[in-house]
Amino acid sequence: MLRTYPVKGLFDSDATHSFILGGLVETLLLVSTTRHSPLSMTLSDGKVVDYRDLYLDCPIKSIVMTFLVDLYKFELMEFNIILGMDWLSKHQTHIDCLKRKVTLTGPKGSR
Repeated sequence: MLRTYPVKGLFDSDATHSFILGGLVETLLLVSTTRHSPLSMTLSDGKVVDYRDLYLDCPIKSIVMTFLVDLYKFELMEFNIILGMDWLSKHQTHIDCLKRKVTLTGPKGSR
């Protein structure tokens, strides 16, 4: 059964991939697809971390539509999810800082 939970998220154009906090994985009862070859990432402190747990097609609901995202489990963050360039580019995301507005393109082209 799919659970819903409000999250604190971050749009991060510096992140190449998208991530989910390990505790939220447990809350939502998500099932991972384990990668045989890990995703290796270098953190801002220079530390290299390997990620193997990938959660495919996780739904993110906004007020008007649902978006799917693939998320790697990550433990070192203050946000529940980080939406990186993989997801931002897929949904042709436009972030207008001046207007404090984020525009996304949905699966059928709606904005």
